[in-house]
Amino acid sequence: MTGLESMLQSLLSFIVPAMVLVAVGLLWRRNRSPWLLLAIAGEAAGLGFRTLLAVAPDLINTAPKLFSLWTLTGFAFAVGLLGYALEPGAKK
Repeated sequence: MTGLESMLQSLLSFIVPAMVLVAVGLLWRRNRSPWLLLAIAGEAAGLGFRTLLAVAPDLINTAPKLFSLWTLTGFAFAVGLLGYALEPGAKK
């Protein structure tokens, strides 16, 4: 992998979650569902963990519980998005 490919891959790992966060935020503006708030919180926390691990990559070795918490943020996002999709009053 070249340096440019590596840099793009690293950059995209921050851009994609940020885009998802903006998209879910826009959905929340239309329909103030608590499910979407859960999805926003989960995605924002996940992006925070990604940033923290980019700044301090050795943290995963010194605090392995952080990786488990990071996984839970993805679960919270998924539950929030699924809850919104299944919500009876959600606008289509």
